[in-house]
This record gives sequence, structure tokens and C-alpha cells, in this order.
Amino acid sequence: MKRAYYVHYYRNFGNTYNLYWALDGEAVPASWERITRKAAISLCIRERDARRQDPAFSGYGDTRIYPAAWASVDPYNVPCGPYTMDGPYIVEGAANV
Repeated sequence: MKRAYYVHYYRNFGNTYNLYWALDGEAVPASWERITRKAAISLCIRERDARRQDPAFSGYGDTRIYPAAWASVDPYNVPCGPYTMDGPYIVEGAANV
């Protein structure tokens, strides 16, 4: 199945967002905006560049694309279970989902 990409702006600013991926057809909250894969990766790159160039005014956006199942997890208590990095994606279990 294909992945669908989402951005969730948790405040009223363009630089405060979380990035998620879900398998196409998986239920996600209505407040999430569906975006393209290219746009999701572009947001990651933009935030990484901002953290290098202006650390005082950055750090509110994600630099990784997380599984949608992790949205309900406390960001300071990320699951320690098996996960791997697959490019900019964090994938639970095996890298080939």
C-alpha cells in the first residue's frame, strides 16, 4: 500500500507543525492536512536548515516523518520498541512497510 502524508499545525504559526505518514486509507484526525511526499520532505529540510541557521527561532517543526500511530504518544516518551530509519521516515518494525 502507498503512504499518505499529513501535516498537523498545532498552533497558529506556519513553523509549528508535526509530520506524519499513514498507509493510504488509514483513519487520521480531521485536523490533519494531507500533503504530498515532496512537500513533507521539503518541510523536513526547511526545518533542518532553520535549526542550523537560526536556532533561537526554530525547533518547533518536525525534522522526521513519524507514523500516524505515534500521534497519540507523549513526545517526551517515544516508544522504545523496534523502529528503524528509512530516509526521513521513522518506521516501526521492519524498514519495508
